[in-house]
Formats: sequence, C-alpha cells, structure tokens
Amino acid sequence: QRITDQRLELELLERVRAYLVADAEDLARAQEQVTRRLWVLEGLMSEVPPDPDSAPGRLNDVPLRVFSASLPEFDLFDDAYQEMLATGTLDVVRDDVLRSQIVSYYRTARDKGDNARRAAPYQQRLEEALARIDVATVDEISLLELRSRVAADRTVHVAVRQALPYLRLQSLFFEQAGAARIELEQVLARDR
Repeated sequence: QRITDQRLELELLERVRAYLVADAEDLARAQEQVTRRLWVLEGLMSEVPPDPDSAPGRLNDVPLRVFSASLPEFDLFDDAYQEMLATGTLDVVRDDVLRSQIVSYYRTARDKGDNARRAAPYQQRLEEALARIDVATVDEISLLELRSRVAADRTVHVAVRQALPYLRLQSLFFEQAGAARIELEQVLARDR
C-alpha cells in the first residue's frame, strides 16, 4: 500500500507541476491585459498628463487597442487538484507544507475567478459607455484621442470610476496568485 501511495503521490505532483507551467503563462497574459487596461483607464481619469517616460505616457500618442480583450481571463488548470479533492488523494501528499501550499495556491487562484465575476457587470457598463462615444474595445485609438471623446460624455467617466476598483483588485489577485504559484513551485522543487 505504501508503494502504491508513493507512486500516486509522484503522479499527482507531476500533474500539478505541469499545470503550474500552463498557469504561469495564463497568469502572465492576464496580468498584462489588466495592467494595460489600468494604464488606459487611469490615463483617462488623470487630470495631469502622464509622465512621458512612464508606460502610459509612452502610449499617449500611439494608436493602440483600447483593450486587448473583453475581460482579462485566467483559466486555472486545476484538474489534478480537483481529482485530489474528489478522491481524497490529497492525503497521500506526505509533506504537510507541500499539501498546505497546494491548497493555498488553488484557493487563491479560485478567489481571482470570483473577483472577475464580480467585475463583469462594471466592465459591461464600461464597454456600453464607450460604445456611446463610438469606441469599441478593439478600436485602435490614441489615448489623447480617447480622452477628447470621453470629455464629451460624462457617462464614460462614471463607468470608468466604477470599473477601476475592480481592475485594481484583479491586478492584486493576479499578483497574489502568481506569488502563490511561485511558492508552490519552490516547495515542489525542494521536494524532488
């Protein structure tokens, strides 16, 4: 039985490692999307033009897509974890620290998904407000041009103000999920 448990533990941990690699790529892409979206929205709301050497400042005159995607997405690869929960095999992971890190990472990542669902209505309102000024999320437009269009419609300002806290929270969750992923990878590497 002990040999079987050890094999099962190794198999499950290898699957978790493989999924972490996929999660890393997805997290990086989602963090980039949310960061870019924050640059654009914070640039819109700023009374003072951004420092030309800052990322938003460099984007000031450059035609860019308003947003690169409808919502920043992070698809959590958690099949191995879900299997461990459903079958009770999480208990075959002998290292308490490792088991705790596995649970911590997947809980943190799942919280991010909950936050994204809460942000969706505000994002939808923002996209609708932008549509009122003839801007779609995939339009290429400079930040200066976007500012001039937004100035004519206060509805966009309201939608941006409502969406910003959720985007900031999404950014924080992506950072936390990324940190939890790195911690889990470190514990997994130590356990090899």
